[in-house]
Amino acid sequence: MKNLIIILFVFSTILFTSCEEEETFGSYTEVVTEDTDAPISLSDKSDAQGNIYIVNTTSSILYLYNQDKVLKEIPADSSRFLIYVPNDGFAKILKIWKKEDVEDINKPEEDKLFRRWDVVLDITTNAEKRATWIIKQNGGLASGTLTFNYSEESENNIPAIYSVDVFLNSKNGSKITSLSPGTENKKIGIEYGYHVIYYRYWYDDPGDTQGAEEIGWIEKDSDENIIGVVINANGDNKKINVPININSPVGRAGKLNISNDRNQDLQIFVSNDVFNSKPIEEIVISNVSITGLSYLEKNASYTFDIPEGEYKLEAKTLTKSGKIEVVQEGRVFVIMQNNATWVLDEEIEMKEIEITNNTNAKVTIHNLENGEYLGIWCESGRTKTFEINAEIESLKAINWFGVGTASLTEMSDTWIIEELPISLKLEYAIISENNDGDEIDNNLKVQFYTKDDGWQTLRIIEKDDVNYFQIFSEEISLPQATGTDFKFRFIQENISELGKNVFYIDDVKLSNEENQIIFYDDFSNGVTDSKWDLLDNISLNSMSNYCASTPFSMMLNGEGQREASTKKIWD
Repeated sequence: MKNLIIILFVFSTILFTSCEEEETFGSYTEVVTEDTDAPISLSDKSDAQGNIYIVNTTSSILYLYNQDKVLKEIPADSSRFLIYVPNDGFAKILKIWKKEDVEDINKPEEDKLFRRWDVVLDITTNAEKRATWIIKQNGGLASGTLTFNYSEESENNIPAIYSVDVFLNSKNGSKITSLSPGTENKKIGIEYGYHVIYYRYWYDDPGDTQGAEEIGWIEKDSDENIIGVVINANGDNKKINVPININSPVGRAGKLNISNDRNQDLQIFVSNDVFNSKPIEEIVISNVSITGLSYLEKNASYTFDIPEGEYKLEAKTLTKSGKIEVVQEGRVFVIMQNNATWVLDEEIEMKEIEITNNTNAKVTIHNLENGEYLGIWCESGRTKTFEINAEIESLKAINWFGVGTASLTEMSDTWIIEELPISLKLEYAIISENNDGDEIDNNLKVQFYTKDDGWQTLRIIEKDDVNYFQIFSEEISLPQATGTDFKFRFIQENISELGKNVFYIDDVKLSNEENQIIFYDDFSNGVTDSKWDLLDNISLNSMSNYCASTPFSMMLNGEGQREASTKKIWD
């Protein structure tokens, strides 16, 4: 009994005289403090569900804190360590210390803080919405945020079908995230500094067992500059719109309508540079049975969904002697954004035309009269010969991505396309008055310009003696400026006294030839609308004093100009 009492006394002395002691048991670190009777258990295993990945590229074990509460022990050299950080949708202050720098796990020394990130995490554990925090050995204390958005379609309404891996500072470096089309607000925490972004695109056909196919890289922006971003105290949260890769036909499909107007049943065969002639049903993309789809009865038609690409078409029939005979041939380029047609008719007369494309954009060829896509395309810098219906009297070439056109109004045997001018429609309203409410005359210029070896003016529209309230609609043709954005701005002149005479622009709308709105602003947010920038350092605050009402359009004065940047509408 005496020995038992001694053992209990010694055990009690060890337990209660240890003010703070850290012991490691397997995959948990248990910390006993004088403030609690129960040890804190820190797992070094990732959570099954979470809202943030920690990528620890250092050789040190790390402690993660939410505000001042320790959450997790992160093993050294760990990739995509998943953690759930409880939160209510508000910003959290996440902190990281190296384990070797922590003496009191409940009160780590702030001067030894290794990394800090202020971030709003998703309240769910949705895999698409998980943030990622990359911890590197080198770099400063603070971390900023890259917020990635990957749209489901391009600005020209071409669907995004490829997944994309994002790499930072090197194509051979660490992948910081993977995105699928439609991903929004994907947060990545990175250290302050200048970073270069690389995008690697890949496609995984759900109906194929061969695995993912690499599509290619995008390493530069539309102006052929590297894709760089600065994260620092002057801007620690940057939004990144991931470009959509639309230059590969892999995984893309278009529609081909074939009408059999011949007085016989036919079977349709296709071939291209990859495979020899085979029934079209073998390349059809369909959720229903494709067996027998290559057969077309007389006076029947069918629309086939087939992969994007150029095909040689053959219509075959079984003759009375039992031989298979080709009764009609054709060529067609199937693309996602235009439906192609092929009419089987022995009465149709065809003629050849040689097309030379001297522009720096791929073009599709259409019937000018009705806009019908003729299944013809021509790459930049190429000359190709095509067969078209002899009844077609005029043609139109359209930029591959739908903006910029050229017309051949009278048919000939050859057509040389030198440029693809862009047809636009600008609509706007103006109000011109002075502080007494009297109408006054003003002059207005609308300037369109683009950055091509320095800013160059494309077109200037001049309006003289603009007074009180007028609505304008302008038809504008701009030369092709492939690969760049363009801007337009309003310049007001002849204001004699700043603050006395005012000039307003309202309801500005810019549309392309297809009547798609490129830019629109009704100025419902007043003069502080973020789409507009003042030039010549005219401040919004100083100008707001001259607004007659709130909100009321945008105002120009004798010393200032306003400009608007359109979204990119050609490539």
